[in-house]
Amino acid sequence: MHLKAEENGSEGKTYKEVQKMIGCSAKMISNALKWRAKPERRGRKRKTTIKMDRRITRMAKAQPMITSRMIKDSLELPVSTVTVRRRLCVAILFSRIPRKVPLLKKRHVQKRLQFLCQIGLLSDRAPPEPW
Repeated sequence: MHLKAEENGSEGKTYKEVQKMIGCSAKMISNALKWRAKPERRGRKRKTTIKMDRRITRMAKAQPMITSRMIKDSLELPVSTVTVRRRLCVAILFSRIPRKVPLLKKRHVQKRLQFLCQIGLLSDRAPPEPW
């Protein structure tokens, strides 16, 4: 309806002529001619540009163990580390707070196997599989 009213109105026809052609009120035609599409942007403006977002994701992919603070400092971004983490989450790169975890020692392996035997998930006679 909106497009028909706009086409006929731009051809120089009166509201009455357009009203008879389309079969609606004159008010609807005037509203259709005055109508303008609203911009899609709502809410707060983004602090980072698309270019910054790409640089953040590129650096995180190149160095998986890098922290969000190191990314922020090396790219000299005017945003917080939380914003950097949000941009990484949007790029499906979660958990950019790396931690170094020590390897299991023999004592830890024995304790785990002993616990599995106690709860019944591992029989006492079965030889433990090497981890």
